Amino acid sequence: MASTTDPVLTWLRDLMQRRKINTAALATRTGLSRGRLRRLLSGGQPMLVDELMRISTALEISPADMGMPHLESPKGDESPESPEGDEDPEPSESEGGSVEPLHPEPPQPGVDPFGNHAEQLFQIAFALGCDFLFTADISQLGDSGIPEGILEQYRHPGTLLIKLDAMYHRANAPRFHEDSITLTLSFDGLYDCTFPWSAIRQITLDVARDEPEPEDEDEDGGGGGDKTDPGEGRPRLRLVT
Repeated sequence: MASTTDPVLTWLRDLMQRRKINTAALATRTGLSRGRLRRLLSGGQPMLVDELMRISTALEISPADMGMPHLESPKGDESPESPEGDEDPEPSESEGGSVEPLHPEPPQPGVDPFGNHAEQLFQIAFALGCDFLFTADISQLGDSGIPEGILEQYRHPGTLLIKLDAMYHRANAPRFHEDSITLTLSFDGLYDCTFPWSAIRQITLDVARDEPEPEDEDEDGGGGGDKTDPGEGRPRLRLVT
């Protein structure tokens, strides 16, 4: 059954995509855990007013944004009308703390067992917004744009290890090409580094884990209690009203 808050949550998730902010970055900006944010934005748990205000501040939601969400109620009611004279109902990304979009956009992830596995895994990792690392064959990175000093450090093992933190995916600005991927990486400065698909050896994704819900302690404050309690196992009277 649809909830009355579903349109608001959908709008917030769409706004995150337009702002190019993933869950990891939003968690840092709001001070909320990634697991809590996922549950809130998926409708799994009710959102507190304080949490909504934190998310709104982090996403730099303006009064104009709030006045033109184009939300539809679960009953299919029509969206609120836009103010007169507004011919562009979409929030302007060029105003108020805007961010430059990735250029070009990473393709939506799809799984093709007969396709390019490395390309698909990069697409999925960026779409999920998770931390991940990959290794690449040093012998194919001579013209990659990676500083020679870095390549020299990994010359003996023969593979270069790169870790991409989800918080900086937007700064990595992934650019997908037919035979390679270009990423903006930070060493002693910012470098545009190109990795041929044939050089990618392994990709490891850090799975985002939902945090367990805290268990409510019972009236005697046991919360599981001390199993060595001499009163363990005694029948107790509990009043139910």
